[in-house]
Amino acid sequence: MLNIAERKMQIFRLFLFALACATLYHMLIERQASVVMEVQTSAPTNFKIYWLNTSGELWSEQKSRRIQLRPEQPYYFFKLTDLSRVTAFRIDPSEAMAQVTIRSITITQNGYAPIRLAGGEALSRIKLGDGIDSMFINDEGLVITPANKDPQLFFDLPGALVKTAVLWSGEFLPLATVFLFVFFVGLGLERFITEDNTLIPVFVAVVLTLVTVMAGITNFNAHPDEIVHVRASDYFQHHILPPQVGAEEIKDTYSVYGVSRLHSGEIAYLFLGRFANAFHGLAVPSFMAQRYFNIVLWSFLLALALTYKDFRLILVPTLLSPQVWYIFSYVNAEAFAVFVMLLAAYQVASPHSAWNKLLDNCGLAATKPRWYTFACLGVLVALLFLVKKNFYFFYLYLGLYFLWRLLFGHTRLNRQNFRRIMVVALIGMAIVAGVWGTDAYINGFKKGEKLLQARYQFAGELWNPATPLEKRHMHLQMRERGTDLKRFLTMDKWGAKSFASAVGMYGYTSVSATHTYYTLFKYMGLVFLAAVTATALLRGGLEGITLWMLTASCAAGLIAFALYIAWTVDFQPQGRYFLPIVGMMSIFFLHGQRYLLRSVVPLICIGLFLMSLYSFIFVGLAGLLKPL
Repeated sequence: MLNIAERKMQIFRLFLFALACATLYHMLIERQASVVMEVQTSAPTNFKIYWLNTSGELWSEQKSRRIQLRPEQPYYFFKLTDLSRVTAFRIDPSEAMAQVTIRSITITQNGYAPIRLAGGEALSRIKLGDGIDSMFINDEGLVITPANKDPQLFFDLPGALVKTAVLWSGEFLPLATVFLFVFFVGLGLERFITEDNTLIPVFVAVVLTLVTVMAGITNFNAHPDEIVHVRASDYFQHHILPPQVGAEEIKDTYSVYGVSRLHSGEIAYLFLGRFANAFHGLAVPSFMAQRYFNIVLWSFLLALALTYKDFRLILVPTLLSPQVWYIFSYVNAEAFAVFVMLLAAYQVASPHSAWNKLLDNCGLAATKPRWYTFACLGVLVALLFLVKKNFYFFYLYLGLYFLWRLLFGHTRLNRQNFRRIMVVALIGMAIVAGVWGTDAYINGFKKGEKLLQARYQFAGELWNPATPLEKRHMHLQMRERGTDLKRFLTMDKWGAKSFASAVGMYGYTSVSATHTYYTLFKYMGLVFLAAVTATALLRGGLEGITLWMLTASCAAGLIAFALYIAWTVDFQPQGRYFLPIVGMMSIFFLHGQRYLLRSVVPLICIGLFLMSLYSFIFVGLAGLLKPL
């Protein structure tokens, strides 16, 4: 039971949290213009709206929204920006040679008269810019035929922007409603936060529902590289052994880079393919069956959270970004890697796990471990080495974390424990050796040379090693081309783009939230890091401080390595490359529960979760909605 002072402090924190939620609602909903658009396109393309905040400002990608247009879907809804700061709009109707017909655009925001562009007179206020072959108004609307892939239209806002009287019920009543709802629901759910962390499985179940919906309503290949993931997995519907490099039957699995996922050594594709094969008789599309596999993985995580209290804290970091949920809604290899990583995090960190029981089982009351304990742990070790290469940073963290446990007496390295560790390691390495040995038997010991030849054969011209560097894609080997690190970070914005894709960006990075969302998420994330750091310093003692330093250092090392690869090899600001940080944070959360759960950190985590819900529902699901 909490004493009176702790109870008052808890209510005060809940008050601040409810106030923050009301503020977020105001910033993300009330103070963001809503756009309802009816547009017809002759072919799939991207439609972009830019805005200016001052008269001397230049058009910027950071102040724009991109919407995927499909011929079958005429209606679109999305959030834009705060109209009070906007002076003009620029519309890029198509990024492809597709004819676009704008039937109507309606922009609304509380406190302003609606801006409606529909009908000949209103649509005529849209002015012609560059890149337009022809533009005319008929009964269908404004018909635009682009001359190139960068057509531009302009619309000045000041003449149409009319402020209206703001009613108390329209401006303040929603904020008061959000505040009171969060505050009193928080009081009702308070015991779930402090007693056995029961609220965490509820959040995980909510995510499971959203992931299932995303998998069901989105088209095939609406997600990053889904087509090449599915083709790689389809191979294993009919095979068990890996293929030869460049084999005729796998030519469709090579990407424009001339690389096939089948040669990556990731075992996820074997599991995806065999799982999809089980649905063969049910006439379920292959990509949907493979999406079901990732949904099953998340369901298994939920089952573990319902069964084991410690596992709930392992899942806390997965709830702090919608990008983690997103990878479980379509076909990819990262979902399986995250799943294995979380299982490993639980095994090494929880005192109740099979691994730690194995190492603590000594003395007079010791019982002989069962053979299947060694087998299961050995399989887990093997799986850790058969996932994506960027997860190897998690192995580094596990090694340093094991040394930390030895230093602070959480694990004893006596002769018996050493033997048991070696047995588990040998089982895991034997499995890995078998997998790698089979691949070497099929492709020989000069696989690297064969992979290079495959790149020469299958890569597109812009990505082919045979193409002179100056004629390859501009994002390849940017350091070698003369781009310095400062320009890479400031002008090319690797950091900003990587952050955005780590906290809520969908499709082929074409479905994104407003700039306000990313700004608020950035500041809330910084508050989260500051709160965790302060809590570890003030309450964690030497153990907590050193573990947090270890976690933060490994996370920073991973980010630095991703930066170096993007600068020297291929500019890909992909937030999924940072997923190993989730496993590192999971271990830290489980160890630091004694002091983290009695601070403001849980409330900030719930705030990040709510922002993630907003992104996944109102940005991801809305932006990738399958046409009727």
